[in-house]
Amino acid sequence: VTARLGTVVQARVYGHSGLGIAAGLGDVNPAQVIWSSVVLGARPAAYLYRHGRSVLEREASEEYARTAEAKGLGWPTVVRRHLLRAGGGSLVTTWLNAFRLMIGTLPLVEYFFGYPGLGRVLVLSLGVSQGGRVSLHPDLALALITVLGLLIVFAEQVGSRLRSWLDPRLRNLAVLG
Repeated sequence: VTARLGTVVQARVYGHSGLGIAAGLGDVNPAQVIWSSVVLGARPAAYLYRHGRSVLEREASEEYARTAEAKGLGWPTVVRRHLLRAGGGSLVTTWLNAFRLMIGTLPLVEYFFGYPGLGRVLVLSLGVSQGGRVSLHPDLALALITVLGLLIVFAEQVGSRLRSWLDPRLRNLAVLG
């Protein structure tokens, strides 16, 4: 059912705009996959590492973490029971920011590496030439931007629920509000 729906959507987009959005069976080698993964993931990974480290360092310097260590709890237990719970909301927020960076970079990575996907179709529908052919399709561009925006909104909703589940302080605020 979903394969047929995908084919119908591809045919309608092609019939309306002339843009081919079907994924072809192109030549993809491991070097291409590695380079595109590095380009797509390096900046969000660095952001996630830098902010995640600062969140965990801040939580480790709090009194409750020192008290847990003084009680004789091992470091892995302190991290799991105390640091990740209290810093979980900040870590989820950091992950969501990294996810937004990755989604923002996705159209350019797909375009430059020639991968067929929503990002590449978005760039082509904005009028960027490919092979000497320029096609501007603002309706398709708006639809794709809406789809990517809805993906981010969905991730934000999941992140919000995850933050309130992880951090007991946020859970208490949700009950009071």
